[in-house]
Amino acid sequence: MYYVGFLDILGFKKIVCEKEEKDILNIFEQIQCIIDNLKKEFDIVPIFYRIMSDSIVVACDDSIPPALTVVLYCCGKIQELLLANGILLRGGVSHGKFYYNEAIMYGKGLVSAYELENNISKYPRIVVDTSSIIEYKSKMKDTDVYFELFNLLEKDTQDIYYIDTALMYLHDISQKELIYRIKKIKELLEKNLLNIKLPLNVREKYIWIKDEFNDFMKRNPQYSSYQIKIDVK
Repeated sequence: MYYVGFLDILGFKKIVCEKEEKDILNIFEQIQCIIDNLKKEFDIVPIFYRIMSDSIVVACDDSIPPALTVVLYCCGKIQELLLANGILLRGGVSHGKFYYNEAIMYGKGLVSAYELENNISKYPRIVVDTSSIIEYKSKMKDTDVYFELFNLLEKDTQDIYYIDTALMYLHDISQKELIYRIKKIKELLEKNLLNIKLPLNVREKYIWIKDEFNDFMKRNPQYSSYQIKIDVK
């Protein structure tokens, strides 16, 4: 059994048409670098991953205690990287059977993660299967891994868990780099929110990110001056 993350790069067709091949390859190489570095950091946890055009799969064997936390962290870091490059991502993380070799991968865990991404996520976020969290909590309760898990998660008004990528900013980068990323994301969001030609379904995604962005600023008052004040509906 595995914890499996399925990630979908949104608007990939447009990205391929507008960006140079070398720029797209550079982003994929950065994703590979992130995962390879995490493999070194979590050297006791074998991390499987595969990049297929606009889809990314990350998986860890559940027999290793920090498996779910590692999958969430890995998916969150990929989301963080893509957002910093102006690219939106949506995904799902679930638990179940998963088989892979050099050419093939399949299993109920992968199907379940895909269905979360396709049917539940809706916004540019990575949704986590609630039953997987409950099961993991019962196994990891009162351990460091348990507390690390809940430093990565947020829950919406419908009790849907998703990875709170913003929390990673507070722990993994310098103050200077954090301010740089905040400014970059703010610029990206304001540019798209003011674009009247943006399709409604895409606009809704940027509005959701804006609300998450501003919520992060409210929770961390030292950055409140970076709140986005554009009134959008």
